[in-house]
Amino acid sequence: MTIHPTKTRLCYAREEPFDFLGYTLGPVRHWRTGKRILVAQPSKKAQKRLKEKINTLLYRGNPTPWPELRDRLNRQIEGWAQYFNFGWPRQAYQAVRLHVAHRARRFLCRRHKLRIGGTGRFGLEEVYGERGVIDLFQLQRRLQRSPCMPAREVPPRAGCGRAARPVR
Repeated sequence: MTIHPTKTRLCYAREEPFDFLGYTLGPVRHWRTGKRILVAQPSKKAQKRLKEKINTLLYRGNPTPWPELRDRLNRQIEGWAQYFNFGWPRQAYQAVRLHVAHRARRFLCRRHKLRIGGTGRFGLEEVYGERGVIDLFQLQRRLQRSPCMPAREVPPRAGCGRAARPVR
């Protein structure tokens, strides 16, 4: 196998980030301790690609009925989230979540012939609640409790702080 010279480089992962399979791997400062830690997070390019796919679904004048359009949008978001559920995806999830809400708001306001300014009509609660678009943070919590990775069993506690014992 030949190595492509423009795509291949040597780097010290503890000092500089690099992209691999849609992830950016490299050092980040921990928000609480301030120490540098190595993390994997979705790359800017992967986020941009998803945002472009969302834009192609929610374009102005799309005649597709909302339930069908919402289902397509949810499939795109869920597939992307399942792939990028590893590492620290929180910042990427927040960026994508706000982009989806903004595009859905603009799309729905134009479809219903409403003024587009502000978030009063189709806010985050309405887009992710009544309109049925998948919220990435709720999806992340659900994926973390998936059958592939069972939740840790915690024994029930008695009122005194000791583990509860069955009564005989």
